[in-house]
Amino acid sequence: MNDNTKTYLTCRDIAKLLGVTNRHVLNVLTRKNISTEKDDSGKYIVQKSEFYRVFPKLMQEQDRKTEENDGNISMKVMEEKIRHLQEMLEEKKKQNDFLMEQISINDDKQSKMLDAISSHSRLLEYKESAVSAERKDKKFSLKKLLGKD
Repeated sequence: MNDNTKTYLTCRDIAKLLGVTNRHVLNVLTRKNISTEKDDSGKYIVQKSEFYRVFPKLMQEQDRKTEENDGNISMKVMEEKIRHLQEMLEEKKKQNDFLMEQISINDDKQSKMLDAISSHSRLLEYKESAVSAERKDKKFSLKKLLGKD
């Protein structure tokens, strides 16, 4: 169980908070007249509210440590988000480069197609003018043959 969700402290928890031995904790509990209970295994436990009533400075210190830990966790979460966003940015840059390359390729293809269409248009115009000139020549030759000058 998480230490922050428990409503009680064991002698070991208190010893850790005070920086003393379990035996010294039992002496302090008796001397300070702190209400204790026994758990199912027969070990002494103290309600957190009772302990922090007697040691309010430790509660402030615990709150400060919790805030620092929360700050560290928040910092780690933010660093992870930044890393993820940087990865996404790199991926988007790669996609952008790919799309720009595709646009360039398509521009080249479009330019070649327009050149081909232009060439074909000029060729058709030339053929039409050649056919038109040939028809005129045939008409002229036909008129000459028929003597209709």
